[in-house]
Formats: sequence, structure tokens, C-alpha cells
Amino acid sequence: MRVFTLISVISLAVMAQGLTEKQKEKIRTIHAECQADPATNVDEDLLKKAYNDEPAEGPQLRAHVLCMSKKLGLQKDNGDLDKDTLRLQLSRAISDEAKLNQAVDKCGVQKDNPEATAAAILKCFHDYVGHVLHDHGQHLH
Repeated sequence: MRVFTLISVISLAVMAQGLTEKQKEKIRTIHAECQADPATNVDEDLLKKAYNDEPAEGPQLRAHVLCMSKKLGLQKDNGDLDKDTLRLQLSRAISDEAKLNQAVDKCGVQKDNPEATAAAILKCFHDYVGHVLHDHGQHLH
């Protein structure tokens, strides 16, 4: 699924807008935690491909995306969407209430499985906010 080509980077980029350095560090820590778990570890080269918007796919990338989404609070432990956290995260980038409500309605849709939900949430963030930190010199580390 093409959506996964953007996910790991988008999650960091979108979440980072409007955040303090401490909050950005938390996101980097979450990435490191997901990387430390063999079940959610993904090859850094694959992440770099995703970061550069090159085709990237695989079960480990999907697992990593879900891990990040859960740890960011966008999804609960059972994989269900957390709309309150979704609203909070989107509100950091969208100040107009009508646009925020539209984004929450569009992004806050539970998909067939937790991985698909994670991918859809983060792609939707990209659609509404775009690349915030898509600076190719700035990687997750």
C-alpha cells in the first residue's frame, strides 16, 4: 500500500509542528522505542526510502507505523482510534475550528484493521497539514 511510503516520517513531521523541543524529543524517543522492539523494528534504509517518498513497503514498516501511532496516542492499545488525541494533534497545525472539525471527521475513521487505521490517520494528517519537517537533512535520529 502506497500510504506506508510516507507514514513514519509524516507521523514525526506532522506531530512536530507547533511542538516544543521537549515534545519533539518525545516523538524521537517513541521512534527509538519502536525500533528497539524486534516486532516493530524496521530497517533504517527502508525508513529513509519512506522519508524520501520512495516506494517502501513491508510488514515491519506497517508494524512500526502502528507502534508509533499507539505510542503517540492516536490509537488505543487495541488499535481503535482515539479521536480526542487526534483532535489535539491536528489542532497544533490547524487553528480554524471549521477546518479542524473537517479534518477530524475525515481522519477519524476506523479502518478494517489497526495497521490500516494507523496508515490512514497519518496519510490524512499529510493531506491536511502537508510536510512540516520534510527537510531531507533531518532524519529521525
